[in-house]
Parts: sequence; C-alpha cells; structure tokens
Amino acid sequence: MPTYSVSCDSVALGARGELYTLVVYTDGEAFNSYVLEEVDLSQEEVERIEHLDIQIWLTDLWRAAGGPLFVCDENGKVHVGRAGTWAVEATESSRALTCLWGLSEDTVFTAGDAGIVFQRRGTAWPAISPPFDQTLFGIGGTSTSDIYVCGDRGFFAHFDGRTWSTIPLPTNNRLLGILALSPEDVLVCGAAGVLFRGSGDSWRSYVPAESDLHSIARFRDRIFLAASRSGVLELVDDSFIVVRDTFVSYKLIASDAFLASAGDISAVRSDLSTWDAIDYE
Repeated sequence: MPTYSVSCDSVALGARGELYTLVVYTDGEAFNSYVLEEVDLSQEEVERIEHLDIQIWLTDLWRAAGGPLFVCDENGKVHVGRAGTWAVEATESSRALTCLWGLSEDTVFTAGDAGIVFQRRGTAWPAISPPFDQTLFGIGGTSTSDIYVCGDRGFFAHFDGRTWSTIPLPTNNRLLGILALSPEDVLVCGAAGVLFRGSGDSWRSYVPAESDLHSIARFRDRIFLAASRSGVLELVDDSFIVVRDTFVSYKLIASDAFLASAGDISAVRSDLSTWDAIDYE
C-alpha cells in the first residue's frame, strides 16, 4: 500500500471563530487537497464541513471578510468558493502560485514561481508587475497603492500603484512573510530568523531568531511570528519571546477574537488563554 504524508498548509478564520484549513495529502507524486471548515474547536466533538476535495496540489488559502474563499494551486489557477459552489479562475501563468492575500473580495493578489504579481479583475488575473526572476512567497500592504512582495535570495519590492521598486535588505535569505501595520510601519521575515521593520528607504534589522520565521500576524496590538518547529513567538521590544512551542507553525493569521496557526499536521486557534488544536493524520 502507498504511504501518504499529510500537511496543514494554510488557515483562515470566519466571523464566528470557525477555522478554515487547507490540508494536503501526498504520496510524493500525486496530491489530494481539502478545504475544510472546523466549526468550533472548543467543542469536544468538532463539527467538520468539507468545502473542497480535489486531486491537485493547493498551495495557499485566503478568506475575504464577506465570506468567499480563495485558494491557489500548482498550475497558476485560483479556486474561488462561495455558498457551496466553486469557480476556477486562471492567472496569466501556468506556474505554481505560492501565496494569496487581499484587501477585500474584489481586491485580491497572488504570486509564486513565475515571480509575477497578479491581481483579480472580475474573474481574470492579469499581471500587475514585471517578472522579478525570483519565486515570490509573501504579499502584504495597506492599499492598492502600497503593496509589498518578498521572495528568494532576500528579494523585497514595493508597488506604489504605478511603479515597482526593489528594496535592498542586508540578507540573501529567503523572505517569507509580510505584515503591513501602516504605510510607515512594515515588517518582513524569513529564513534563518531574519526580521526587518521600516518603510521607504529606512529599515532596521533585528538580531535573528533561532528558527526560520515564516509568517507574521498582529493580534490585540501584539506582534506574533510563526517560527516553524519553535512554534509561535512574540516580538517584544527587540526580543523574541516563546509564546507556544507545542506545535509547528508556518502560517499565522488573526481576527478580532482569535489567532490561528497552520503547520505540519495541526491547525490551532487561540484567544491567548486557551489553545485549541486539531490534528490531520
């Protein structure tokens, strides 16, 4: 019998605290991906809703505040789920997409192996950037005229609504996660624990964390980082403080009520008092 591995690769939160997860099973050659909804992780028996079951590698998940789910895949397509139905929308590339992020359901961005940023326009996804010749792993910003992307070999760039400009940071490490708190306060993190904060031409670097940093989220005016097998860290002044190290964290997102993590076989939801987890095996 074939041996399968499973990974929980992304997570999103609903308005009532429901947890949407992207779970991928693979034998190393074929992929089976699921988009699931865990209705309430605080219950002993968690109700699960299966939104999508597809034999393809889905790579990232983002949920708009109005409810639609956006999921990108290995073939340059975005799957859009609303009210139980799914539509498949193609970007201008057939290469794998690695990240999704949006300001609203009408303003969503994706990027990946082609090194190009795409923005949703209706049901089309035209390019809004030149090819950057780097795989892109993170997107974030505050408006359509304030967008950042990051990727391989320390690549970091900004879009002001008209033109793109690269931002030289003192690292060759892969940059993975972006959090834009305001146009004047942006954080970007990556492999080897690197973290930079600033805007424009002014960026400060932190003493690296001991683990790779994959994602950043603000929850209750505190800054948390997904630190792979070191779990979840908090940035306090100039230091990284371990918040929870009992699970692997690669993706962090937050709502007003909860912080959520995805990584390895687990999805976790927390209000910082309780940490409710579900494992996929």
